[in-house]
Amino acid sequence: MQKKGIGYCRVPSKKQKDDLERQVEAVRTYMMAKGYSFEIIEDIGSGMNYSKQGLKK
Repeated sequence: MQKKGIGYCRVPSKKQKDDLERQVEAVRTYMMAKGYSFEIIEDIGSGMNYSKQGLKK
């Protein structure tokens, strides 16, 4: 059974949506280059808030 990798990408505000998209693309490129089976979880919100949907997942 192959393990599934999780990439977690987060930015603090909606104004940084472009930064989030760049993070996601960088993580996707890395995971694919390593041949991992993976899922990328995205969040927008403060790093101090531990109740974000993606982080809970």
